[in-house]
This record gives sequence, structure tokens and C-alpha cells, in this order.
Amino acid sequence: MNGNALEQFLSFFRPKPAAKSRRRHSRRYRDKCVVLINDKLHPVLDWSIGGIQIAADERLFKEGDKLDIRLKFGISHDHFIDIDHKATVIRKGNGRLGLKFFPLTSDIRNSLHRIINDYTKHGPHGAQGAHG
Repeated sequence: MNGNALEQFLSFFRPKPAAKSRRRHSRRYRDKCVVLINDKLHPVLDWSIGGIQIAADERLFKEGDKLDIRLKFGISHDHFIDIDHKATVIRKGNGRLGLKFFPLTSDIRNSLHRIINDYTKHGPHGAQGAHG
């Protein structure tokens, strides 16, 4: 086997560089969270500091809609942290909506980071001591 063939063979086993993501923030999938929009609760499928993806009847929304939202994070069985904010519908289809948050205030950004830290440290049901 010549050097070039050996190099090609070995490259098969080397880790491939990760594809460049177009996402600015990493997604969170396991946190217990719902969002209240127009007095209706929707499950949050995933979220990041930049926005959320929710399960919803996309026929009720248009891309570009600006929405008042209330995120409700389940910190323990009986304790929720509510965050009121605004978001824009940027994507819809297959029973899902992609919402991009309006620019975050420092208070909201800090609250979201605290929630991430609590879930990372304690899991979805052990973080009440940090906020309750």
C-alpha cells in the first residue's frame, strides 16, 4: 500500500470536522417548558437564547407575526419560572412554529442563563432551591 492509499484508508477512521452550523446558539431539548400565546399553552420542542420551536397549529399564524409570549419553565413539580417577552414567527410547517426572540433585556438573558445552569446542575426537578 503506497503512502497516499494508506492516508486515504486512515482518513476514514479519523473524526470528520463538524459541519458549520447556521445556528448562533445551541438548542436545549430536555427542559420542561411551555409557552403561552394568546391564552393558549403550546409545548416547547426546543429553545435557545435566540428563540424557540413549538408545537402549534401553524394555520393560525403567519411568518412575520409579532407575538407576546410567556415562557413557563418547570423548575420543580410545583414551581415555574415565567418569562414574558416578544417573538417573531420566522418559520412554520408540519405542526411547528419557529419563533425568534426580540432582543433580550439583560434581566431576561440572565434569567435564561440561570435556568440553563440550574438544569445543567440539578436536572429538571431539582433546581427549586436556586429560585424558590
